[in-house]
Amino acid sequence: MDTFSLVAIAAVVLLVALMVWFWRRTAKTRDAQRSPSAADEASAPEGAFGAVVPESKHSTQAADTQTLSTQPPDFADTETGGPDTEQHTLPPELAEEESQDLLRRLQEAAALDAQEAEKKQAEQREKEEAERQAALARAQQEKKEAEDKAARLKALQEQALLAQATAAAQAEQLAAKERQAAEVAREKALLEKLRTERLERERLKQEQLEREQEQARLEEAAALERQAEIERQTQQAKAIAEAAEQQRLQAQKLEAERLEAENRRKKEEEEKQARVAAERESITPQPPTPVRVPHGRRAADIVVMVADDSKVVRVKASRLLTKHQYQVLLAEDGADAAAQMQATVPDILITDVEMPGMDGFELTRHVRSNARTAHIPVIMITAADDRHQAAAQEAGVNVLLGKPYEDEDLIERIRSTLRAA
Repeated sequence: MDTFSLVAIAAVVLLVALMVWFWRRTAKTRDAQRSPSAADEASAPEGAFGAVVPESKHSTQAADTQTLSTQPPDFADTETGGPDTEQHTLPPELAEEESQDLLRRLQEAAALDAQEAEKKQAEQREKEEAERQAALARAQQEKKEAEDKAARLKALQEQALLAQATAAAQAEQLAAKERQAAEVAREKALLEKLRTERLERERLKQEQLEREQEQARLEEAAALERQAEIERQTQQAKAIAEAAEQQRLQAQKLEAERLEAENRRKKEEEEKQARVAAERESITPQPPTPVRVPHGRRAADIVVMVADDSKVVRVKASRLLTKHQYQVLLAEDGADAAAQMQATVPDILITDVEMPGMDGFELTRHVRSNARTAHIPVIMITAADDRHQAAAQEAGVNVLLGKPYEDEDLIERIRSTLRAA
């Protein structure tokens, strides 16, 4: 039971208690008003017909008259010796007549008193009847008021019961609304949970799609980059080939100039020798012995390619090889060496390990993968020969030479490698 129902019941109980208290107080007041009339009726004398007659002067005189009529005064009583004896002493004739007159007057007064008493009794009866009627009317009014109070009390009780029933109905409706609200809240929470889960799935799906798109974009960018790298390498190889061709032409030109200069030098030398021979007939000049490699080829016929990104190393190697009458091709890196090999196939390749773009291992694998260059011996120069030993052997390197090295050691390695080839 809720608070509203308890308050309604308490109000009804308080109203009933107030009505009972008011009814009891009214009853006590009515009894107090009736008490004086009953006391007067009890103390008043009864009339001729048994009615209560109030005391009056005429009734007293009537009583005295009756007493006188029954007991006439004794005018002959002179033995008392009082002062009235002399005053009331009359002749017998006058005394009898006066007595008769007094008796008559007394009877008239008694009759008047009787009439007045009857009149008063009638008035008293009328008054009592009126009071009785008034009391009856008051009783009826009080009965009606009591009935009205009872009806109002019953109505109040019915209203209280109705209010209690209404409060109970309202409480039930409120509880039903609360249950409905709780059910709606649970449904909303469930819908919100489902919506959140759906949004989370959509978010994960969107993220997965974005990752796939990003992966595809990256792969496409990588493919484009590889394509651009291939194009760049192709252009670079083309440029390298063109440069190699120019170098070859330049080398041919230099070789022709060198041969021409050598022929001039030889001719001058022959002329000089002829002059010396003419002067010194005892001395037979001997031509210089050409440098030969172990397999019978001359060093001047052997082309040695040096691939190194260091210009100092290239210049040093070129001077050393030229000193031993080898033909020299210089490449700035592995890609440059591969491009030059398309135009001129060297007899031996000397390469460094670490170079930008295509390093020494990749260059070696490229040489071994091409049928035109697969037979070329490869000498790899590295500062950590022990660490690169397995990789060099796997790539197809013939000789792994550590830094620093002696010039004669390099020349000996070239000769031994060509001999083994």
